[in-house]
Amino acid sequence: MDTSLTLALHFARLVGLLRHTPEDVAGQKGALRALMTLVVTHGARVHLAGGRMAVNDTFPGQQDESWHELEERFEEHRIEQIDISRGASPGEVLAVARVLAADVALDATEETTLDAIERLGSATVTVRAASTVYESLALDVERAACGAQAGELADRFTRLLQRESALSDAEARLACGRAVRRLTRPTTLRAVARLLLTEPARASQVIHLLQRCGSDGVEAVVDLIVNARSTGDRRVLHDVLMKLPDSSAVLVAMLADPRWHVVCAAIDLLAARGSGDGIRAIAELKRHEDRRVRRAIVRAVGSSDGPLALEVLLKGLADAEAAIRLEAVAALAARGSARSSADLGSTLAGEENAEVLHAVLWALAQIGSPDAVHQIAAAVAPRGVLRQKKHPGLRAAAVVALGEMRLPSALAALRALANDRDREVRDAVARVLASHRHVAA
Repeated sequence: MDTSLTLALHFARLVGLLRHTPEDVAGQKGALRALMTLVVTHGARVHLAGGRMAVNDTFPGQQDESWHELEERFEEHRIEQIDISRGASPGEVLAVARVLAADVALDATEETTLDAIERLGSATVTVRAASTVYESLALDVERAACGAQAGELADRFTRLLQRESALSDAEARLACGRAVRRLTRPTTLRAVARLLLTEPARASQVIHLLQRCGSDGVEAVVDLIVNARSTGDRRVLHDVLMKLPDSSAVLVAMLADPRWHVVCAAIDLLAARGSGDGIRAIAELKRHEDRRVRRAIVRAVGSSDGPLALEVLLKGLADAEAAIRLEAVAALAARGSARSSADLGSTLAGEENAEVLHAVLWALAQIGSPDAVHQIAAAVAPRGVLRQKKHPGLRAAAVVALGEMRLPSALAALRALANDRDREVRDAVARVLASHRHVAA
């Protein structure tokens, strides 16, 4: 008989003695001595193949009851292979045999058979769990998610990830990795991410889990941000999102979502990151068919510098929706550049909405530059573009805007309007100049 097969048979008999006659210490010692006599010079790889026990890829012939019972122990404990190398110590071999002899695996919330075997693992006695054991552990995590036991869910998920990182066997790591991927479902990850709000003390654990899940973890956090009930919750989740490595790529992908509110959320979050790639991705949507998305785009790039952001704002100035044009006006006023005043001034000629026209005048007053004075003075002049508008009080509003600027050129423009044919304009000029004299006194 092959020496490796004889070694495996002695191991099977040792497991049988430990299981059925635990009080027979002498018999166990005898079986262990017989086994170790062979281990000094030989080793054996005992494994399941097609439901049958094999040794070094060879199926033995007719064997006794202990051999068939070892097959059952492998299946019950979901073990695929035990490799006993030459020179293994008696303690290592006996420890693994005792685990196999146990009646059943412990509950998943405690130390499982897999935990015990991995803890006993050594360089000379290695154990590989069957892939089904990792699937079972993943199922335990899913059950915790269904039972709304979020804390337990996070703990079990963490243990599974720790087990994956500790595995040295390539096939075992692959099987465990498949189990982990099974858990990267929206329902599971949302339950984990929600702990950031309900149990802040778990933040470090939760962030680690979300980082391990890559883009799926990012999507879970974004989903909670979109549905957050308070600014405080949104801030907590946003801070975590900034720590997830794949967040920018996920947010850019969300810009193609057919739901407008999802796209708007992605725009806001990308703008908060302030990355050039994010701004470019947002700018590509400037012709989006949904007005709510276009408004979010203008608002998002309003605080950004550079020609790309300016291009978006100029597109917003020409948008068919007055609300979007108002957003663009406010953003250009905040920029306060000479280019902004020129673009706002040119808007006065083609704009017909009274609210937008008033907003442009006040935006120019806010910029307060000599060029902004020139834009308003040219528009309010007797032959200026505001003369052609049908909205009463518009030229008077321009006079007040000039008065707010308090520049010599603005005062000169006001005095030039003192004898305007429009009484409303003359009265407005008189009030503004009187106010200036009062302040000077």
